[in-house]
Amino acid sequence: MLSTGVNLISDVVGAKAKSGAFVFGVYSMIDKIVVGVGIFVVGETEAYSKTTLLTAEDRNFIKWTVILVPGISCLLSALILCLTSVNEYVKVDE
Repeated sequence: MLSTGVNLISDVVGAKAKSGAFVFGVYSMIDKIVVGVGIFVVGETEAYSKTTLLTAEDRNFIKWTVILVPGISCLLSALILCLTSVNEYVKVDE
């Protein structure tokens, strides 16, 4: 999913090399912030913060977190891509 996002951003930037570094930098910063917040939120749950043995309920919570969070993220990304209009780029000769 990360490489798909980077490829889509390179399509958005296109031949505009001057703004490309800024766009990729902002994308990278936002990506790191969102992932960090997500890891913090999930890590603060009781199942992930235990230092003793995990119960069956805790193991199920961890299992479903690992399955559902990336899966829902992938489906949401696909939905956004399908619903977003595509504009044709006109090549600019400089």
